[in-house]
Amino acid sequence: MPCFSTCSVIHNEELPKISYLKDGNESQLGPDEQYPDWLWTLKGTKQDLNELDPHGRTYSRILRKRQRRDENERRKMKRF
Repeated sequence: MPCFSTCSVIHNEELPKISYLKDGNESQLGPDEQYPDWLWTLKGTKQDLNELDPHGRTYSRILRKRQRRDENERRKMKRF
């Protein structure tokens, strides 16, 4: 999934290797006014658990995901 928050940081006119066609032209960056407003509100960074509400849905999802990852890592290390 592309990270749209870095598009404003790119200073080139062309985005390298964006075209999925073999002989297609490279995509050109347009002015910021051509893009929808919601695009600039997307978050490109990971959220820290300390900043979230402990009773919120996002907090619970991130916590479960981390716990699942840890459990999977432990299972990988376990010998048969």
